[in-house]
Amino acid sequence: MAWDINLNLFGFDKIIVIQLLIIFLIFRFIILIRISKK
Repeated sequence: MAWDINLNLFGFDKIIVIQLLIIFLIFRFIILIRISKK
């Protein structure tokens, strides 16, 4: 059971990191669009 819990937590952390990277890329893309419009 302990190993299953550790694997689940590790997978959950990986999902959070991937979501944060996607949000960061989208946020950076929006900033680049605003700068290019000016």
